[in-house]
Amino acid sequence: FNEALSISEKLADKNPDSYFPGLASTQSNLGNLYRILGRFNDAEKAFNKALNINKKLADKNPNVYLPRLADTQNNLGILYRDLQRFHDAEKAYKEALSIRKKLADKDPDASLPDLASTQNNLGNLYHDIQRFGDAEKVFNEALNILKKLADKNPDAYLPDLAMTQNNLGNLYQILRRF
Repeated sequence: FNEALSISEKLADKNPDSYFPGLASTQSNLGNLYRILGRFNDAEKAFNKALNINKKLADKNPNVYLPRLADTQNNLGILYRDLQRFHDAEKAYKEALSIRKKLADKDPDASLPDLASTQNNLGNLYHDIQRFGDAEKVFNEALNILKKLADKNPDAYLPDLAMTQNNLGNLYQILRRF
């Protein structure tokens, strides 16, 4: 990734329109690797670099780059949740949700799975910080989407549906709503 990053940076300096997308992808991939390795400061820096590039790209071509921007926001949310920076995680997830809701309005087939995934992530965050009413709301929103997706394509979406139902069940158990 570091070699790819070095090459991408040189190419992007010469021709940003052609090479910024690859540079953003490499930064995002590095962010994911660093998060897995526990190199959280490096992960945050890489994700923020990807975020800045994706914002610029999405301003020019939203149809292509808004999904990547939402992915980066979601990745930042995961990182911040891992770091127990809950306010930052919520902000990142909500920004990802805002983008994904707009994308789902335009192209539901392509965007609803990612929307449900981010809702599930936000629900887990709310569960962690004991905002149980908010958790229940977003888990149910994710469930509604995943039920429809699983009706059309069970092989692809039943695992996600089961995971979200499990998350909701765990929430109800804590709330003693047997």
